[in-house]
Amino acid sequence: MFLLDDLIFKPLVTLPVRGLLFIVESIASYVEQELNDEGAVQKRLLQLRQLYELGEVSEEEYRSAEKPLLEQLHAIRERRLEEREETEEENEEAEEEGEAEEDPEGESDE
Repeated sequence: MFLLDDLIFKPLVTLPVRGLLFIVESIASYVEQELNDEGAVQKRLLQLRQLYELGEVSEEEYRSAEKPLLEQLHAIRERRLEEREETEEENEEAEEEGEAEEDPEGESDE
């Protein structure tokens, strides 16, 4: 009887949870992409600049909206630089390990 209960009721409980988990992961992925998309931030800065030049926003509104966008753009560029540096360090470590494996006794070809 318990086996039959598991076969019938377990999917009814786990499927909605898995579906909800998928939705949350998808939203988190989308938000992360938006936060790290340099092009999207630049586009918003350009749109803001156009609104200012057309006189649709005041200089004060422009400055207050521009500041967080510039900070976000700066943060994106810093993250990319840090990621690039980490990747380079990992590659260097992997190369050093590869050289050590090729020449375990520390002898050189020369």
